Amino acid sequence: MRTKGSVLGVYKTDLDISSLPKATMEFRPLNLISKWQRCSLTANFISTLHSPNPKPQDKLNNIVSTILNELLETAIRYSADKNQTINMGFSSKGSKLYFELTLNCDTLDVFQFQRFYRNYLEKDATEDAMIQLIEADPTSEKTSFALGLLSLKQDYGAEIGFKIEPEKKHLYKIATLIIINTGDN
Repeated sequence: MRTKGSVLGVYKTDLDISSLPKATMEFRPLNLISKWQRCSLTANFISTLHSPNPKPQDKLNNIVSTILNELLETAIRYSADKNQTINMGFSSKGSKLYFELTLNCDTLDVFQFQRFYRNYLEKDATEDAMIQLIEADPTSEKTSFALGLLSLKQDYGAEIGFKIEPEKKHLYKIATLIIINTGDN
């Protein structure tokens, strides 16, 4: 069954972050798969490199590192081709931080992204929803992905959206956008 493209969450707004200066990274999931620790090391490095206050214990650095790590792990889990280059961008404007990840997924993963958005992100995520996810399938990578994004929403007030576009038969381009308001101006 073929699904059409769709826009979910913050991508529905008139937001255009393409003109913002950003740090970008291209990588192949295969380069990070062998050691999950590489995700956190990469996220820590990028957050420190682009921080106005490059102290590792800085709260903003920790937020940026956490979000980048979640996006890197998402890329590894859901990329349809582990050798294909994935793009990730990070930019800021005023008190808002913008994180974007673009990768190719297969049809089954697209349905999971859509279902996850409608069941959890479209509604106010609560701790009860997180507990239900854990109880349903505690060891699943899909549960880990859902919990990661739900915790970003709950802990940091993240706005999250997905843009899904058909590419080839059974293959879709999914862009994930996460926006955090740091409250600092």
